Amino acid sequence: MNTISKVSGLEKNEIKRAFTLDLPQGAGPFPCLVLAPGLRYGMQRELFLSISSELTRCGIAVARFDWDFFQKNPKEGQPSADLSAESRQLREVVRQLRLDDNIHFQQIALAGKSFGSVVAWRVLCEDAKFKAGIFLTPLFDEKKDGPELSYVAPRYYPYASSLRLPLMMITGDQDAHCSTRSLYRFAYENTRAIRIAVVSGDHGFSQSADAKISENSHPLVAAHLLDFLRHTAFA
Repeated sequence: MNTISKVSGLEKNEIKRAFTLDLPQGAGPFPCLVLAPGLRYGMQRELFLSISSELTRCGIAVARFDWDFFQKNPKEGQPSADLSAESRQLREVVRQLRLDDNIHFQQIALAGKSFGSVVAWRVLCEDAKFKAGIFLTPLFDEKKDGPELSYVAPRYYPYASSLRLPLMMITGDQDAHCSTRSLYRFAYENTRAIRIAVVSGDHGFSQSADAKISENSHPLVAAHLLDFLRHTAFA
């Protein structure tokens, strides 16, 4: 895997954007998956590294980045109230990738984890050029005052039935923010096909506090992504 750090050129009133591009061995251009990170889950976390390693091994480039608010303050930084800043940042990463000679500009898929899946959904809804959308541990459930979870998927992921591209959603079977029941409900309520995968683990795909056990779920998630991209998005 070859890793290149990319920094976009500056335009008027534009903030400098940076991202890391992991490239397969050999000559491009390559299909590419863009990974939008979570609220406190940066691009160097184990899951993203596992995904990147598996995909680049099989000829798919991976673009990773951190949100601006996370770079400034990883522990307490907050996104913009309407997510407009994060949407602009993600669009800028994609814009740069489409101009990169290493990347096949018509073969780009977009993925997001947790908070990142909400931003990725918005960008997917406004840009028809993506080959697929992948949502890791989406935010379908919220806990209110009582013990019961509230189903909030339509708030964060509207217009699902109008999207005309392959979609995949992956959650852990112990994910408090995306129960298996809510995942299947979302797929059932939308008329088009959505590929679903459920693996052991919580919101971070961890199975326990033991790091050795926790790592086992990450290659499985990466394998699900690779199979989906190979046979659906980049077929």
